[in-house]
Amino acid sequence: MKKKAFSLLVVLFFVSSPAFGQLNDFGIKIGGQSAGAFSEQNDFSRVVGFGIYGFADIKLNQVLFTTLDLGYTQRGFTNSQTETDSMGQKIQKVEATSRLSYISFTGFLNASLSRESPF
Repeated sequence: MKKKAFSLLVVLFFVSSPAFGQLNDFGIKIGGQSAGAFSEQNDFSRVVGFGIYGFADIKLNQVLFTTLDLGYTQRGFTNSQTETDSMGQKIQKVEATSRLSYISFTGFLNASLSRESPF
C-alpha cells in the first residue's frame, strides 16, 4: 500500500509541476512523428520517426519576442514493389525502408496580445 501511495505521489508531482521550459526562456522539445509517401505506381507505408529540438525565447520589447528552434528530425517511408512475369505470376516482393534526416533552424517572431508578458 505504501508503495502504491508513493508511486501515486511521484506521478502527481510530475504531472502537476511546471516543466523546465515553462519556467525558463529555453528548453528541449522531443516528440514522435509518422511520415510517409504516396505514389500511384508503388505501395508506400509510413515509418515512425522522431524529432528533438532546443529552443530559446528572446524578449525584444513589451509586445514582441522571438522563438529560435534548432533541431534534428528523422522521417521516412517503406516502399514495396512486387515483380511479376509475363503470365502475371508473382516472382518476388522487394521492400526497402528509407530514412531521411534533417537538421533545421527556425525563427519565429511572436506578438503578445495580452497586457501580461509571457516572461
